Amino acid sequence: MARKLLLGVTMALATSAQAAPPDVTRVAIPADTRRISVDGVTLQLKPLSDIARFGRPALYVPRGRHLIRVGQQTAYRAYLSKQSYWNGYRQRREKTASQGAAGRRQLLTLLARSFDHPETAEPLHLLGNHHHRSGSKQAAAKLYRRAIALNPAYAPSHLNLAFCLLEASDKRAGLRELLLAKAFNLSDVFGIEELIGQLASKHGLTLTGATATLLATNYIYGAQPKLTELDRRFIRFYTGVGRYIPRPDERAKALSNLGLYFQRKNKPQLAHNYFGQALSTLSSAGQNAKTFKIAAVIFTNIARTLGSGRIAEDYRVMAKICESLR
Repeated sequence: MARKLLLGVTMALATSAQAAPPDVTRVAIPADTRRISVDGVTLQLKPLSDIARFGRPALYVPRGRHLIRVGQQTAYRAYLSKQSYWNGYRQRREKTASQGAAGRRQLLTLLARSFDHPETAEPLHLLGNHHHRSGSKQAAAKLYRRAIALNPAYAPSHLNLAFCLLEASDKRAGLRELLLAKAFNLSDVFGIEELIGQLASKHGLTLTGATATLLATNYIYGAQPKLTELDRRFIRFYTGVGRYIPRPDERAKALSNLGLYFQRKNKPQLAHNYFGQALSTLSSAGQNAKTFKIAAVIFTNIARTLGSGRIAEDYRVMAKICESLR
């Protein structure tokens, strides 16, 4: 049986270990995963049942040859390229940092082109770094959470979120993020092992022997406002209509209308949620003048929903970028 990986290559899974193509650096984590082990060592994580709630879970594996087991699947060997992920990541991180506003614009262009649904967590993470350097730590933390919501195995975002949380004196949540950063930083693939230890030591936290807890609610869901009967009717109507609309761009419009409804009802979290679903649906319609036009409207509506702040300004810029891409 063949399993599609996120980099677009195929790895064979059989009763014995199989050779993978030489450019594999990320291994997709199936939604039904309950156990992950690399080279016989099981990642100390719980509960893996939440993996299905994240966007594109993928394990970053260090260069070399490894025996990997994801869930109950047969183990296989990964033959990786000579370049480690860390080298390329460091170069991209330093480049966007040195470019300042221009680097932010490049990241927002990438996000706009992907309809705010990038293939990997890295652009969201690097944008979070930009906001943190600019002094907007709250915006940075939100972007690190979004990066984790896309891929919970992206260790740098766990580390940077831990930094934000510990700066805010939230030791319990900071420890949780440090443990997750350590668990997913296999053989220091991200080059952050020393930083994890230094941050833990600075705040008097012990990482040895502890199990990391991975809960989607820490990144994806917040306290939802109460729904009225009219709210439920609108949800049933627009989601019901969407099932009978064959074109994804038209389904995206229906979901966007639902977002507008909650925006006008002063329920911004629900509005943002449905605008996000609209963009996710739109991403399957391809990149063309029509879809960029729809995305520009949705980005503008998200910015209005958020009101002020760095994240709202990001969406305004993304709307303008989409308008220029028509």
